[in-house]
Amino acid sequence: MLPEEVLASLSGQLAQRARAGEPVTLTGPGGLLTGVIGQVLQAGLAAELAGHLEDGDGAAGNRSNGSSAKVLNTEIGPVRVQVPRDRAGSFDPVLVPKQARRSGDLDAVIISLYAKGCRCATSPGMSGRPRGWTCRTTRSRG
Repeated sequence: MLPEEVLASLSGQLAQRARAGEPVTLTGPGGLLTGVIGQVLQAGLAAELAGHLEDGDGAAGNRSNGSSAKVLNTEIGPVRVQVPRDRAGSFDPVLVPKQARRSGDLDAVIISLYAKGCRCATSPGMSGRPRGWTCRTTRSRG
């Protein structure tokens, strides 16, 4: 549950966008929820690195050493995060694992669709397809 002041701030931002004539989107690029998820992930990654450095994992004298940009595809759209790193290279984040390009829940949706026998040719008619997905149909020649 979000604190009341956070909810008030988010609803104020949404109302301000609407009054300014900007598109009011909750999900997808530039969406309000996409931004919130990005901020939560960013704070979680910072806390993970702080815990890693406090525990003394890795080399002695290990410290923060900048970050790298990453776009994580989630159920509500792409989320841009800055993944922190440490000097020793021993930090292995759990929230946004190395090499990950999409969230675990999105992987589960894709696996579920394939397990049900769905392919791109049939998935546009599915009601359970995440919003914003587009599929291309390819036909084998032969």
